[in-house]
Amino acid sequence: YEALRETMGTPLYLGFYVVGTAAVALHLANGLPVAARRLGLARGALMFRNARIASAVLALTLFLAVVNTLSHFAVGDAFIGDETTEAAP
Repeated sequence: YEALRETMGTPLYLGFYVVGTAAVALHLANGLPVAARRLGLARGALMFRNARIASAVLALTLFLAVVNTLSHFAVGDAFIGDETTEAAP
């Protein structure tokens, strides 16, 4: 945990991690609709379009979740859903 906090605070590791995560998300967004077409799940043009939209939303959600988790290690606080903030009484 401490090693992640130290290395993710440096711009080189942070940039590498974000670029790698973006590449995985783009691969997912491009690959899922093609796999759906090959498996016969997206037979028509409309179904293929819907598969592309759904995979893009999934990839974007994955990317944002990873960046949110990464921000915890990089700056010490998550962008969304930080558990350390206290609720008002």
